[in-house]
Amino acid sequence: MTVSISIKKGQKPTQEQIQEVREAAKREQVFDEDCPEYSYEQLKRYREAALNRHGEKPVTLNLSEGTIQRAKEYGTDYRRVLSRLIDVALGDPDMMKKVIN
Repeated sequence: MTVSISIKKGQKPTQEQIQEVREAAKREQVFDEDCPEYSYEQLKRYREAALNRHGEKPVTLNLSEGTIQRAKEYGTDYRRVLSRLIDVALGDPDMMKKVIN
């Protein structure tokens, strides 16, 4: 059974929800034809495909807390916003002059 709930930004789970998650974590996983068990290699290939679906490579950047907070103001997909911002800036010679000089 699948249960869906809507969570608003900043909302914390209730004690009942926390308890439900703890109980679910204790249960044994059950695999079937709709949810087969995958081998380590299959999971590894799936993860690589998901990460590279747009030809993107994961990188690590050090950003100020202020930059992260401003990016998060654009929504939960703020990492994509930052990625797109970098792409646009790198394609703009005037912007690059401002950054480099």
